[in-house]
Amino acid sequence: MPLTVIELTDTLSHVALDGQLTMMGVDRLTGQFYEHIINRAVDAVVDLSKVTFISSAGIGMLLDARKQLQRDGAKVIILGAQPAVEQTLITARLDKVFPMASDMAAVKELLEK
Repeated sequence: MPLTVIELTDTLSHVALDGQLTMMGVDRLTGQFYEHIINRAVDAVVDLSKVTFISSAGIGMLLDARKQLQRDGAKVIILGAQPAVEQTLITARLDKVFPMASDMAAVKELLEK
């Protein structure tokens, strides 16, 4: 499960994930995800456009990031989730928890709120 850093600024962490976000993927990813998302304590964009499957472990990782960042007044925005992944998030009612955007223009609007 590769993690690619798209952008790191004083106010934003933007990363992209690739593959299947399963228990094994989360185990391999946790260190990098914490370093680039949670430990920075700024708004985060997590691009899921190349994630083909998300398990409860992946959902847990995203929820943990949200919980940690919310304490710092920051948001986690999900970007570009593929239909199957988006449907999983909606079924789990996480569309009520995470702002979801289809493109960076929508992300910018969500960050301004």
